[in-house]
Amino acid sequence: MILLRNIFNNKFQWSTVSKRTVVLTSYCSARKTNAGETELDTPIKYTTSPAIKYKAKYSIKHDTETRLWYEPYVVIGSLSLFMIYFCVLREENDLDEQLAVPLFDRIEGLEELQLRNFLAYGAGSEEDINKAQQRLKEIEEEKKVSE
Repeated sequence: MILLRNIFNNKFQWSTVSKRTVVLTSYCSARKTNAGETELDTPIKYTTSPAIKYKAKYSIKHDTETRLWYEPYVVIGSLSLFMIYFCVLREENDLDEQLAVPLFDRIEGLEELQLRNFLAYGAGSEEDINKAQQRLKEIEEEKKVSE
């Protein structure tokens, strides 16, 4: 942000105008002919203008976005401590034990439905299809026994 003078009421205000805009507008307003009039109709020569000193990095990264030199180390340290706690030191609770249960044991009929869809699409090798047919027969036998 740059402190600029408001033209209409002659007061200073904070504005979000880039440095490039300020340089070019001040250069354009400062160009005058020998008679003292401003040249507005002639093009500005790039090599003699202050725009030649302007670098693209000014548009991409502003000077106000500086980081502390130790910021990456603090972030890495915090994340590694959290991962050590969460993955190694923490005891398992009821939710962790429930997540270990296979989905087919939670939802009845899901495994049979998945096997039927697999066989209907026929995606896979003959060995996979044979294993799926065998497992489907086992599930159907388990159903007959439980009834």
